[in-house]
Amino acid sequence: MVNKTAPIELFHTPLLNPSDPSFDFFAWLFLFDWAIGNREVISFQGDLGTLTVMGNELTRLEQAVDSAQLPTVFALYALQAVRYVTYVMIMLAAVTFVYILLARGHVEGLNMFEMSRVGGIVWVGRPLVAVRSITALCLLSTASVELQSDGVLSNFVPTPIPLWTTCLAANEVTWLVGIVNDISLVWTQDHTIAYATINSLVMWLISALLATLAPVQATIISGPKRLSSSILLCGGAKYLFKHHDWVLGDVYHLDRASAVLNGLLSVRYQSQWIIFDVKTWCVHTIDVASDLLVYTGENIVLVDRRFGLALPLRE
Repeated sequence: MVNKTAPIELFHTPLLNPSDPSFDFFAWLFLFDWAIGNREVISFQGDLGTLTVMGNELTRLEQAVDSAQLPTVFALYALQAVRYVTYVMIMLAAVTFVYILLARGHVEGLNMFEMSRVGGIVWVGRPLVAVRSITALCLLSTASVELQSDGVLSNFVPTPIPLWTTCLAANEVTWLVGIVNDISLVWTQDHTIAYATINSLVMWLISALLATLAPVQATIISGPKRLSSSILLCGGAKYLFKHHDWVLGDVYHLDRASAVLNGLLSVRYQSQWIIFDVKTWCVHTIDVASDLLVYTGENIVLVDRRFGLALPLRE
C-alpha cells in the first residue's frame, strides 16, 4: 500500500506524438470522440505550468427541455391576443354580412372597407389591436433559423421567409397606423378620409420592402459563461432580497415565505413543488431538492435541511 507521504509522479504524453506514430490511429479516435462531445478536454493551470488532459468517454444523457425555463410568456399572451382579435373580426364580418342581406344590399359599400379601422377599434379596442400590430413588428424584425442534424452534429441554418408571409405580416403593421389615425381624429376630423387609406398602403409597402430587401440576419455572439437569474424572480426580489446564504451549487434557493412576497404560492406534492406564479398566472413544477451534505472540514459532515425546504430556482 502506498503511504500518504509517498511522492506522486504523473506521466503524460502528447496525443499526436511524432516519435510514436503507432498511436496515431487511436489518437484520432480520441479526437473524434472529443469533436462529437463524447469526451472532455480540461486545462489545468498552475504555478509551474499548464497541463491539458483528455477525460474518459462520457455516457450520453438525453432529457426533454423544461418548458418552464423558456421565456415564452410574451409569445403565449401575444398568440392568445392575436387569436382573440381574429375571432372577433370574423364574428364582426359575419354579423355585418347578415345585416347586408337583411338590408337587401342597400348599404354603402365603401364603408365596408373600413372594417379594420372602424370595426376593429370599436369591437376589439385599441390595446389588443396594438398588441396584434406589435406582434407583427416582432415577426418582421426576427430572423428565422432552423436546427438541422447531420449524424451526430447539429447546426443552425438560416431559412428564408416566404414573400407571402412577409406581406401578411407587413399588412398587420397597418393596425398600428389605424390606432394613430383614430387618435388623431380629434385634430384631423374631415381631413382624415383624404389620407387614411393612402397612409396604410404606404406603411404596408414600406414594411414589406424593408423586410424583403433588408431582412434581419441571424448572428451569434460568443462570450464568457455567466449565471443568470430565474425567470420566476421579479426585479425587486432579484436586487433587494439577500441571496448569499441561499446559493448552493450555483442554484439559488428561495425560502417559501420570501416566495410569497415574490408572488409564488407553493405546495409540496410527493417529490415536487407545485408553484403558482401570480405575476404570469402560470403553474410550474420543480423537483424538491433532497437533503444536501455540506462538508465543513475533514471527517465532518453536516446536513443542511433548509435547502430541502426551499424552492430551487434553477436557470
